[in-house]
Amino acid sequence: MAIAAQDSGSIRKVSDTFNFSEPYNVEMRGVMGNAMNASLAGDKLVFDSDTLIEPFRTRPETRYWDCEFWGKWFTGALLAYDYAPSPYFKRRLDKSIASLMATQDAEGSITTYQKEHEFKLNPKGWLTEGDKNSWDLWGRKYTLLGLIDYYCRTRDPKVLESAKRHTDYIMAQVCDGKKDIVQIGCWFGCASTSILEPIVLLYFETGDKKYLNYAEWIVGQWERSPLKPDLLNKALKGEEVFDMFDHPDPKYKGYLGGGKSKAYEMGSCFEGLVELYRATGNPLYKKAAENHAKSIRNTEINVVGSGSIEERWINGKFIQTNRSAEWDEVCVTATWIKICAQLLRLTGEQLYADDIELASYNALIGAEFKGGEWWAGRTVIDGVRNYERKAYCKKVTCCTTNGPRGLFLLPKIAFMTSSDGVVVNFYEKSAAALNTPAGKLDIVISDIDFCANHTAKISLSGMSGGEEFEIALRIPRWSSDTKVSVNGEDVGKVECGKYLKLKRAWKNGDVIEITFDSSTVAVKDPGGSGKTCLMHAMYVLSQDRRFEKKFDKPAKFKIKDGKVSARAVALKDVNAAFDVELEDGTTRRFIDYSSAGKTWSADSEIATWVSEK
Repeated sequence: MAIAAQDSGSIRKVSDTFNFSEPYNVEMRGVMGNAMNASLAGDKLVFDSDTLIEPFRTRPETRYWDCEFWGKWFTGALLAYDYAPSPYFKRRLDKSIASLMATQDAEGSITTYQKEHEFKLNPKGWLTEGDKNSWDLWGRKYTLLGLIDYYCRTRDPKVLESAKRHTDYIMAQVCDGKKDIVQIGCWFGCASTSILEPIVLLYFETGDKKYLNYAEWIVGQWERSPLKPDLLNKALKGEEVFDMFDHPDPKYKGYLGGGKSKAYEMGSCFEGLVELYRATGNPLYKKAAENHAKSIRNTEINVVGSGSIEERWINGKFIQTNRSAEWDEVCVTATWIKICAQLLRLTGEQLYADDIELASYNALIGAEFKGGEWWAGRTVIDGVRNYERKAYCKKVTCCTTNGPRGLFLLPKIAFMTSSDGVVVNFYEKSAAALNTPAGKLDIVISDIDFCANHTAKISLSGMSGGEEFEIALRIPRWSSDTKVSVNGEDVGKVECGKYLKLKRAWKNGDVIEITFDSSTVAVKDPGGSGKTCLMHAMYVLSQDRRFEKKFDKPAKFKIKDGKVSARAVALKDVNAAFDVELEDGTTRRFIDYSSAGKTWSADSEIATWVSEK
């Protein structure tokens, strides 16, 4: 996601409701902050990214995906730099982009693929075509995203020229009369046509209509191609994401048997559709993207905020008590966060921020290794977390590069701005310097930890005078009874699941206090298994073999009005822990899902869904 592209207002037909906070101006000091600090220390500041560039120099590939890793790592690193800039980090980024651009050939091509294997057509669109399962165009997408993201931050004309030449080469080879973009690669064009996003972003940065026309051509090919993925029309009709492609087929074994609704690649296409809506104002593009997100939320997202089995949509919301080692690929989690971020910016609708919070504090952070140098490919809901220490490109997988792309987007979402003022979405301890309609605001969130203290203190300063503007506070859908005061005076009625918009002439020293209803609540399995899980604020709670000997035994919670009695306890390397009372008077120890299972072995097996008998 090219952050600076939000400033290309002269070309856009549609303005966003919310804008990301500016780079370098947010500090997270709680759970998110710890996860980002780990990633910085474990990967972004120490990993030798030159290993990702080497395949671009030698171009050895015929069918695989070394082509994707540099762009994913680099775009995540740029987001990390926005959060934690330093001269050392900048030198790393400058060197990396220069090394990548040095691999561009005279025709403008930047790729890891051999010439005779580029843009291979796969008329069946499926994974049974040998070396026709090309990821070449998918990888060129990530290269283009990296070039545009860097240009947006530096305005270096050489980088923009490199991006244009890279794109012009693609457009000359993949177009009417030459090659159908949908038939290139696999997953029925979802991988190849996801280049839609950076094509629109390049249009924003150049103003050249040929890029906008090409983006519209890509969307048209969804319907015109013989493979006919038809993503736009399917979404407009309200077709569920699981039903957009063939369901699992028992004649295929293992990975091939997972069905054809590839979650990550499909979602990437709809990210591009949101950008195309910004460029054109075509309401069908917005409606399709909203319907896509709605279908995922209603039919796929499970209790920890993510979805997919074997990277495919599977109607997963209703089978989430099924034990599988293949739940919730990190790429799917990060892409879901990014789709929600796109729609949150565009619409200002709170439900997208709620979705991001649930996914981030549970599925996303739960996949990160403690030292930050690795991410599990998938995150089980019940069972043993798999460390999955295998690498396709010397050190990385798609998930180790995509995890940080989701993670370092979170500070930009935690605090946002609008034409009316500022927006606060997350409430862990943090600080931000924000632009207001007429000035500046320094904001600090303190005190709250959601375990022993459920009140966030928001302190305001840095203003030049009594400027009137709006502070929009997200009232989480999990907080049914929230109290808000300004300088000790209660503001009155507060509705959960909506933004509380406070407009007044703010002064330095003003304090907002928010007391959340952080009760521990019981959630029934929507699939009808009769099993229950527990949630506390934004945390899903799990039992971990290390802390609860009866973790895999039935339990009947003492529930009153949907709430259980839980006492907070402190445990090392655990974000939240509670002793929960059962009907028989005994207790069970639960910890937050993101901290559970983190030995990556059977000694920390986890149980999230609990049977009564």
